[in-house]
Formats: sequence, structure tokens, C-alpha cells
Amino acid sequence: MKKIGLIIGVSVSALLSIAMGVGTGIAKYYESSITSFMCGTGEVTQNKENAETLAESDTLCQNLEASSIVLLKNSNQALPLASNERSLNVFGYGATANGFLLKGVGSGSSTISEAKKVSLISALTKEGFSVNEDILAVYNNLSGARPANPSAGNVYNLAEPALSSFDSLWDGAKSFSDVALFVISRDGGENVGEMPKTQTGNAKKTYLEISDAEQETLTALEAHFGKVIVLLNTTNTMHCGFLNDTGVSAALSVGLPGQSGALAIPRILKGDVNPSGKTTDIMTYSHAYDPTYANNAVSSSSICYSEGIYYGYKWYETADKENYFTGVTSDYGTGYDAVVQYPFGYGLNYGNDFSWKIKSTSLADGSALTKDSQITFTVTVTNNSAVTGKDVVELYLNAPYSKGGIEKAAVQLVDFAKTTSLAPGSSQDLTLSFGAYDLASYDAYDKNGNGSASYELDPGDYVLSLRSDSHTLKDKSLQVSYKVADDIVYDADPTSKGAIENRFTGTTAYGGVPIDGSTASVNVTYMSRADFSSTFPKAQASTPNSSVVQSAATLLYNDPYLSVEMPTYGEEHDLRLVRKSDGAVASYNELFGSSKADLVFNEDLFNALGDYSSATWEQFLNQLTSDETKKLVELGGFHTQAAESIGKPIGYDYDGPAGFNTNSLTGNWNGSQDTTLWTAYPSEALLGCSWDRTMLFSMGFSQGKEGAQTAINGWYAPGVNLHRSAYTARNYEYYSEDGVLSGKLAARVISGAKANGLHCYLKHLVVSEEGPNPGGVNTWLTEQNLRENYLKPFEIAVKEGGANAMMSAFNRLGASWCGADYGLLTGIVRNEWGFKGSIVTDWSQGGGVGGMNPRQGVRAGNDLWLNPNSSGITGGLVMTNAADAYCARQACKDILYTYIDTHNYNKNFDDSTLDGMTKATTSITFKNTVYPWWWWIVGSIDVVCFSSLITFGTLLTLNLVKSHRAKKKEDVA
Repeated sequence: MKKIGLIIGVSVSALLSIAMGVGTGIAKYYESSITSFMCGTGEVTQNKENAETLAESDTLCQNLEASSIVLLKNSNQALPLASNERSLNVFGYGATANGFLLKGVGSGSSTISEAKKVSLISALTKEGFSVNEDILAVYNNLSGARPANPSAGNVYNLAEPALSSFDSLWDGAKSFSDVALFVISRDGGENVGEMPKTQTGNAKKTYLEISDAEQETLTALEAHFGKVIVLLNTTNTMHCGFLNDTGVSAALSVGLPGQSGALAIPRILKGDVNPSGKTTDIMTYSHAYDPTYANNAVSSSSICYSEGIYYGYKWYETADKENYFTGVTSDYGTGYDAVVQYPFGYGLNYGNDFSWKIKSTSLADGSALTKDSQITFTVTVTNNSAVTGKDVVELYLNAPYSKGGIEKAAVQLVDFAKTTSLAPGSSQDLTLSFGAYDLASYDAYDKNGNGSASYELDPGDYVLSLRSDSHTLKDKSLQVSYKVADDIVYDADPTSKGAIENRFTGTTAYGGVPIDGSTASVNVTYMSRADFSSTFPKAQASTPNSSVVQSAATLLYNDPYLSVEMPTYGEEHDLRLVRKSDGAVASYNELFGSSKADLVFNEDLFNALGDYSSATWEQFLNQLTSDETKKLVELGGFHTQAAESIGKPIGYDYDGPAGFNTNSLTGNWNGSQDTTLWTAYPSEALLGCSWDRTMLFSMGFSQGKEGAQTAINGWYAPGVNLHRSAYTARNYEYYSEDGVLSGKLAARVISGAKANGLHCYLKHLVVSEEGPNPGGVNTWLTEQNLRENYLKPFEIAVKEGGANAMMSAFNRLGASWCGADYGLLTGIVRNEWGFKGSIVTDWSQGGGVGGMNPRQGVRAGNDLWLNPNSSGITGGLVMTNAADAYCARQACKDILYTYIDTHNYNKNFDDSTLDGMTKATTSITFKNTVYPWWWWIVGSIDVVCFSSLITFGTLLTLNLVKSHRAKKKEDVA
């Protein structure tokens, strides 16, 4: 028995030792992330300045919500509520503390401390409303409801009690108030699956339709109460035909309000605030006429944007122009009205009486456009109502179209502007600006037969109209028409002067595989205005040819680097970004922040390197060592490395487009970070509804200030992927379905953040709309669609916002990973647009999601790997290879330029342009070095396991020897 026990002991010890050996190796690989999670990233102390900033930011959060809430319906001026209507019967699981959504799921989620969290009920009571507790108790006691924690269960659960639950409460509720508030919530986010196309209990309905139980409750409310007000607390646009019920008095889309934005809801209900939000997605009665519906999800590692340029309002307005909806009838009307409930850019306000007048145009009506035309409209907006409020002026283009020619939407947004709060009778002049280039279409296939593939203006009339939404002309007098006599072709970008050419179409496509899938056996007909009926997508596109795709996916693009030489390393030129105040060189530990040395910026060097083409860069970069170069590129997860040779301190980067977060889903894993030092703003999808560039600047400015006060240099935001489909789960992280609206809002966020020394990684470049992270997913679309829609917000943010950092996407553009696509990152972004700065990968986890190879990436123009681990990266750079080393050096220049350009922007920003805001000064980042105490636990367990193995092994060996000797004696005897 003793022998058996020893054998068991050895076996168990061996298994434990093997497990611990493997576990220790994994722990070493993820050392940085585990240390952050277990020990934090270093103490950051709150100070008076930060407390004042947080108070300002909290007020801004509420003001952003107030300016973004969309009033969808207001029958018979049901809102605002009278002073004697401050008692509310609140229905809907979405009204409860767990049910009301303040944020979405995933990296776009914000971190909200309990002390700052304002729920809907809390907001109502804080603003003087009383609520019927008996009704709320029914919902609070509901079992099986959507979990408050997304990781605890299905976020797509729908919860509504049986109508019979209220049988004994109706009389009391009616006595309490004649007003009912019905809250409908829909959740969504990263990696929780796309919006379900069936509901539990009714497979004929999608998740974005009202459930049968919700409809029963709403119908009962309409029967029992004089006023029924619906609040849509949703991540995504729903199909809201139920709002047309005559018993529904009013409806507000309130989105995800962040930490305290919910306070704006009761302020709007009682009329302290006049709603001014506008929809950023067209709202339809169903998905029946949505051309993206059949291809909105990944199938066999591919997704195809078969609809071409026609999705969202551009589809519905063009289809209406082409009489596609003729003969369509529904309960809601005929034609367009049977299909579309609320157009893009739609929103009501209290009063609804703003008049517009074109005060002047820099180019007279009827004039001829030239390639270089720059046009400004000055529009006078007057508030003719009795209510103070804001208004949005929207400028749209109607371009000439010839059947079979360049694809063109019948209506497309060109520019917009929002007033400040206008008192009754007051006016404000708004300026809208655009160039002829902004009116051009991209002719990837030379459809007009002029021998060019570029941005082009066909001959004809270009009509610019001021509209209250994408479908509604404000007044017939608010139109200006310009003429083009002959083709205008842009062979170069008008801003950067970079050459414009097809990069992803035909035989010259990067990687040899056009992104439309034409050589990869992707059997798809892209929708065309020439014949919508026969080209409307009805089924999932086919799976591509794997061998063709694999060839492009593994391409190591060496062509530009065949004759490069090995860089110079380790020279000494006394060029340091920061140094000790006495002039001495700072050590790595001092740059990292552990000793908190008295470091100062070398402003002369910052000024010199602010010129990307400066000769000083050569000597400056020659100081880097090979090891520093490799680490700076490969180890960029939530920070940029310190580099002693050039005096670069560590720089910390955080995620969260609605505010810095420590959500473990993002990989920040900063378990001990004091989250009370940050503000959680409303989600981007709601912020887009503000249509307010001034307020978005304030949001970026505030975010930058919080970053400066909590040792954060970079921000993985804003997100400008588009709402291609209402069924895409990650929509809440992005502003809108329109590239122009998204780009112009993002540009202001970026310039505001940079003004306070925070650089923004504009993301995710590009066509990465899916909710589940699309690692390795082939994305097929036309180059025209890519350029006119999905690249447009990035282009605008670079040109108008001074974006100096971006994040490449998980997915592939056609067959090439976006982070390794030279045609994208270098050809378009850098060469065509003139972008200068760094491009970081999405979460790479040391090896990459879907294959994010550093050797491929640096050759394409990707600079930094979002790898939070401290032990390198799989398939890493080979620093003895000249191309690897050359490209890594260029990547370091881009990373450093982002840091330098942001510092200089902050330093030189004109404070006089700020309205009541104070600028922070860029500071050198310090966080205490964290002691990884958890290694003692791992080491102790290792010692116990291996000691047990040695002990049991020794005892077993001795036992076996003893047994052998005893047996031998017996044999002799």
C-alpha cells in the first residue's frame, strides 16, 4: 500500500508540476496584463484641479445628452408636461436600475463608478418627479430578466411581465397619475453576437421590433392613461411602427446616457430643456426593404457589402427617386411613407418654428464649378416660436445621374451646422462650407467612359438644398444650383496633392486580389441604380476561393524596400525629448516614472521635430538602439514604450470612445485604477444625434484634460465605423450611418483632445462594422463604396481634425489584413491624404487575432502593435533583416511624431478661442512602478509542486530499491 501511495503521489505531483510549468510560462507571457490586473498600473492621486475638471465634465455629460435626445413624436403638444403632471406611472423593465442602459458592451463601454451613476428613476426623482412604486415593484421582482452584467448571461433577453401582473394596480395607477412613461431598452455591443433576427417566443419578429409582451403592455397603457410617453433606451435603431398608435402621445429616443446624462430626460419632459437632437440613422418600419439585411453578418469568414453605395438614407432616398416603392402599401401609408417612418436627420422640438434664409453664397446660383471651387453658404436661422431652442441646418447634394453611369445616391449630406440656444425672435448666422471635390463621385470602373478612374464630376446640374431631414426640403427658396460643362477629374488630392488612383480594383489591385472579389470567385452582383429590382441583394454572397485569398493574406510586400540599407543604431547626438532639469540625461527608470525625477521638455527639439521632413529626424532616430526600436513597435499595448536613448518617457494609452475605461473586455485590465477620476459620457451613437460640432469639441477637450490629470497620453477613440445595418451589434460605439456626419464630428473631438495634449487613435480602419471582432474576415465591396462611405470619416478627420493617430482593423480589406495593406495605409492614408502619425493595430495579444503579423504590418505602414504582453510577439520583427529594420525605424518615427505633434498642438493652441474652458498643459507622464507580488504566489506553488515531485520521486525510488533488495534476498534464500 505504501508503494501505491507513493506512485499516486509521484503521478499527482508530476501532473501538477507540468501544469504549473505551463501555467508559469503563460503567466510570463501575460506578465504585464496580469500585473496590471492584480496590482494596478500605479497610483494616481486626485487633486483639486482634477476635481474641478470632473465637475465640469459631469455637467457636460448632461448637456450632451440634452442636446442629443431626439423628439420623434409629440401629438397635440403632449410634451412638455404641465406643472401638475409631475407624478408618473413608469412601465418597462428598461426603467429599472438594472434594466435602464447607461452604456453598451465591450471596448466602447465606459467605466461608471457607483457614486456617479444616475439611473432613470433617480434622475426623475432628483428633478422633482414622483413615481408609482407599486408599478416599479412588479419589474424589480421580475425573474429571468436581462442581466445587469453582460458576462453573466444573454444581453439580448427581453423582459416584460405578464399583463395580468398589473390587474390589481390599474385603479391605483390611474388615481396616481394620468401619465404613463413606457421605457423600451435594447442592448448590444462587442462580441455578444449580432442583433438576433428572431425573438424568443415569436420567431417572426426580430430583436429590433417590439415584443408581443411589450405591445400588450403598451396597448393597455393607451387604454388606461390620457398620456403615454415612450422612451427608447437603445443601442440600435428599432423598427417603431408602434409609435404611430394614436394612443402614444409622445416619444423620445434617449440612447445610452452615460453616468449622469439621464438627468436631461426629466428636464426635457418638464420643458426646462427644448430637445434638439436629430436622427443619425434612417428609421424604417421593418427590414423588408433593407439591402444589407441578407449580408449583414459574417458567413464562412467573409462578409460582402453587396448593396454597393446604397445603404441607409442613401438607399431609401434613391430608391424613392427611382420609384422603387411605387405600389408598396402598409398600415402606415403608400410608397416611401409605407417604408420609412423617420428620415435621416429628423427630429422635432417644442415650437417647431425656425425659419431659414440664405444670406449669401460665395459662388452665385447658376455659376459654373471648377476643380478648385470652394463655396460658403451663410444661412440665417430665426426662432419664430415662443420657446428657446436650437436648430440644425442640413445641406444636401442632388448630383446628375445617367443610367448605367457612375453610381450616385439621389441625396447625400455635404455639410451641417447647429445653432446655439436661440431665444424667441432671435437669429444666428451659420456658415456651411464645401468644395467641388466634396461633390465628386469615385468612378472605380470608368463607367462614364472618359478613360479615368478617380473622383469625378460628370457634366450637369449640381443642386444644393437646405433640408430639415434627408427627405424634406425646408423651402423651395433654399436651393442653389451649379453647373459642370465638361468632366472634372481629380488626379490629385486637392488638400495634400497626393496622386489619386485605383488601388483595389482590377489588375493593379494591391495583393493581386480586387476588393470586389472578382478574381476570388465571390459570386456577387453589386446593387446598381440602373436596375434596383434585379440587383437588390436577396441572399448571402458566396464563399471566396481560398487559394487566391490565402496568397494575398500572406503577402510580404517587399517591393518598396528592395534596396534599403540597415539603419544606424546607437549614435550619440545629445538629442533628448526630455531630460533632467539640470540638463543631465534621464535613465530608463526615471523615464518610466519609478523615481519621479524632475524632468523637463526639450522644447527646441520638439519644435524641430514638429516638421516631419526636418533633417534633425535622421540624427534623432540614429540614437535608438535596435532593441528599443523593436520594443517600441511590438510592445504597444495600452502604452508606448520609454526609450532612454532619445529621452522618451513612457506614454499611457486607454480605450473607451465614451470615456476612459478599465473594462476587462478591452484588455486594459487595470484592476486598481481609481475610476472615479474619469467621466463616462453618452455613447457615440447618441452624441452623433447632437449634430453639434461645438459640443463634440468640448467633449474631446474635457477628455484630454482628464487624460492630462491622470497620466494618460493616448486614447483609442473616436470610433468612426458606420451604421451599415441596424442589426450590427456594435453600432452604439459609432456616430452614424453617414461618413460626412461621422467624420466632421470626430474631427472636432480630435482637435479638442489634442488641445489638451491627448492624441486620438481614430478607429477602426476600415470596413470593420461587425459586432463580433472580425479577425481574419474577408470584407468584399467596391472601391467606390469604400472611398465614398467607409473611408470618408477617416479622410475628414485627417484633413479637418488634424488626426495624427489611427487604429487598423482586425478584418481584411478584400483578402488583405487591413493592418498589412500597403494600398490602404500607405497608398491612400499617407500618400493621398497626407496623414502623418502612427497607426496601431487592434488588440493583438502577442500573436494577433486572425493573424496580425508584424513583418507584414510594418511594410504596409502599420507602426505599433497593441500587445499588452511583455514577452514579444509571435512572428516578430527580424532586426537583422534590412527591410524589417528599415520599416521598424520608420514606424518609430511615426510613433514619436504623434507624441511630438500632439505636444506642440497643445503648446501652441490659441486659448482665446475657448469659451469658458481652461486648457491643460502637456506634462511628462508618471505612474509609480508596480511591484508584481503575485510572482511570489506563483513561485511558491511552483516550489511546492516540484519539491513534492522530488520528494515523492525520491521516496518511491528508495522504496523500489528496498523492495528489489528484499526480493533478491528471498531469491538467494
